[in-house]
Amino acid sequence: MQKLFFMMVKIAVASGAILWLVREDKLDLAAMPVLMHTPFILLLAVLLTLLAFMVASLRWWLLLRIKQINMGFGAVVQIVFITNFFTTFMPGGILSADLIRLGYTFKSAPEKRTEGAISVFTDRFVALFSIFCMGTVVGLFQQESLLREPVLRGLWGVSASSITIAPIVLVVLYRLARRVPFFQRIVQGELQGPLYEIIKRMVLAVRIYRQNIGTLITVLLLSMVMHVLIIGTFILFARVMVPLAPLQPLDYMFAAPWAWIASLLPVSPGGLGVGEAAFDQVCRMLDGGGAVFGYASLYLAFRILSALCSLPGAVIYLIYRSRVQAVMQEKMPA
Repeated sequence: MQKLFFMMVKIAVASGAILWLVREDKLDLAAMPVLMHTPFILLLAVLLTLLAFMVASLRWWLLLRIKQINMGFGAVVQIVFITNFFTTFMPGGILSADLIRLGYTFKSAPEKRTEGAISVFTDRFVALFSIFCMGTVVGLFQQESLLREPVLRGLWGVSASSITIAPIVLVVLYRLARRVPFFQRIVQGELQGPLYEIIKRMVLAVRIYRQNIGTLITVLLLSMVMHVLIIGTFILFARVMVPLAPLQPLDYMFAAPWAWIASLLPVSPGGLGVGEAAFDQVCRMLDGGGAVFGYASLYLAFRILSALCSLPGAVIYLIYRSRVQAVMQEKMPA
C-alpha cells in the first residue's frame, strides 16, 4: 500500500511538472510531430542512441574482463538492452536492472561474485563521474556564460569539485580500510546500513581495480564518448524543433548532464518532468533568458527516443524470460 502511495505521488509530480512546462511554453508538444517529417534526422538520432548503448556495453564488458569474468560481448549487449528496457518501463527501474546484471555475473563466474557485484557498482560510478567530467571540461569553454550567470558558475563549481574530491575520498577510504579497525569491520560486512554498504563497495572497487588504471581511464573515456553520442541526438533535434534557438552544440553538452542528474532524483517516474525542467532552465540561462524556446521538448524527445531504442530489450527479455527471472533470484555476496 505504501509503495502504491509513493508511486501515485511520483505520477502526480510528473504530471504537474509536464503541465507546468506546457503552460509556460517551455514544452512544445506540437514540435514533436515535426521530427516525423525529417526521417534522415530521426534515423541518425536512432543510430547515435543505439551506438551509445553499444559503447555502454563495451564499458561494462571491459570492467568484467579485468577480473577474468568471461562473459561474451554479445551476451553483455543483450543484458544492457534488457536492463535499459527495465530502467525505462518496469517497476523498480535501476534497481531491477542492476539485479539482472548481478545475476548474470554470478551465473557466469560463481567464484567471483564479489568482483561481479563491484563491476556493476563501478560501472554506475564511472557513468556518474564522467557526467561531472564532461560538465567540467565543457564549462572551460563557456566562460562568458559562467561569468554572466552565478548559477552556472555554481554548477561548474560542483562539477569541478566532484571530480577532484571523489578520487581523494576513494584513496582515503582505501587506506583507512587497511589500518583502522572500524573501517575494516565495514568492508568485512559486520556493520550494516546504506552508508556502510556504499563505503564497502567504494573500498572494494579500489582494491579490485587499483592495478588497472589504464583500463579504468579507457572505461572513463568510453563513458564520455557515450554521453557525447547521446547529446548528438539533442543537437540533431534542436535543428528541427527549435531552429531559431541561439544555443551552440557546447551549450547542449553543458546542459544535458545536469538534466540527467536531476532525472536521478526519486521524485517522479524516471525523473519525468524533472529532467525536462532542469534542461530547459540551464538552456535558458545559457542563451541569456531572452525569448522562450521549447528546450524541454528536446529532452522529452530524447526520452521517447531512448525508450523506443530500448524496446529490443523487451524482445530479448520475452525470449529469455525464465532465465532472466532465475538470475534475478541470485543473492548478493556478503
